[in-house]
Amino acid sequence: MGGDIKEFLDGLLRYAEHLPGDKEIPFEILVLRGHLLIEDELREIVKAKFVQHDAYDLQQTKYSSLLRLAQALYGDAVPEWKWNAAQEINVIRNSIAHRLKDETIEPRLNRLFRTYRENYDTFAYTEKEPLRKLAYCLSDVHVSFLKIRT
Repeated sequence: MGGDIKEFLDGLLRYAEHLPGDKEIPFEILVLRGHLLIEDELREIVKAKFVQHDAYDLQQTKYSSLLRLAQALYGDAVPEWKWNAAQEINVIRNSIAHRLKDETIEPRLNRLFRTYRENYDTFAYTEKEPLRKLAYCLSDVHVSFLKIRT
């Protein structure tokens, strides 16, 4: 980690405040909140590279643009597969936000989970726990970007 442990812990607490592990959260809320937390972290790490912070307002910058900017700025600080996972999370979020029904969500989730299984030996959740697996993926991507900032 680059810097301040307090900032890192504050980021974790913010995540826990919005996605507490002791509550059952509906799928849509989990995706939307997780996506927002990741998006906020992307905004922070992109803004951290600004020389003149007031020159450009990132508030209206979309997740996909923030993700591409962050990847261009930080590259190998995050493994390639995790940048791809962050993109997949965005596609899943857009599907639930813009369509009442989307048959591609389940295959996309399965692809995300498969990516995690292939890259993490510790990705131990069973196939019967998709919400917990998704929460793990969202948290892991969030923490990866949080580590860049702190």
